[in-house]
Amino acid sequence: MTILRTGERTVAGAFALPSGELPAQGTLTRGGVAYQYTSYPASSYPAGGALRVYLLRRISTTASLCGASAQDTLVNTISRIAHLIYDGEAGRRTLVQIQRVQANRPLLSAVARRDPAATRRAVQTLLHQHIVRLRVSAGGRLLSDVGGPLVLAPVHAPLRLGRRTIGRFVLSIQDDEGYKRLAKRLVGLDVLMYAGSRLVKSTVGPVPGTVPASGSLRYRGQSFRLYTFYAKAFPSGRLRITVLIPIPYS
Repeated sequence: MTILRTGERTVAGAFALPSGELPAQGTLTRGGVAYQYTSYPASSYPAGGALRVYLLRRISTTASLCGASAQDTLVNTISRIAHLIYDGEAGRRTLVQIQRVQANRPLLSAVARRDPAATRRAVQTLLHQHIVRLRVSAGGRLLSDVGGPLVLAPVHAPLRLGRRTIGRFVLSIQDDEGYKRLAKRLVGLDVLMYAGSRLVKSTVGPVPGTVPASGSLRYRGQSFRLYTFYAKAFPSGRLRITVLIPIPYS
């Protein structure tokens, strides 16, 4: 939840913050609900007046992240963010692309005719606008599969012409390279990705030996805590993602 304040006055947000001076971070209670918050300075547009942005979250929603030590709590929090970055690639962000594919007339016409060449041409026009791979089938037959080799978070949906289902497709809006870059840019994490036992992507270069799914790792003079989860590969199967959280984290 985000709330904007100028001086001691709330100017936008779900509710008004308490009057008077507030610390930059802390806790507060509103309507019987306890919140933890942090804040940072900002400027209004276009006048450039001083604002402060407060970010609030219910304390009850963060209890599961608390660990036995400050470092454990940090690792739990960063691990959760790493997983949420992946989850976002298969959630509501895909709906626009699903609808775009389902409304594409050349694709619907090609699939209705069971025409692989025309289907491939239609698929190629749909790629690269937030779709990294698109696989189309009809009547138990694969008509086209175009896109990158290592793709994450596939989403399945039908193709309909009128009220009749004429085929199905699988699409993805993110690949391994994209996830790797997001994890690095947003939270400063290095990433190892495995297809089975084969390392297919690494941000730290060649990794000697077996890397555990959790625990600690020291590599090239840097200490890390490890978090592993399994992503959906395209069009099926699993891809193991191990994120390396630098310790100390900054």
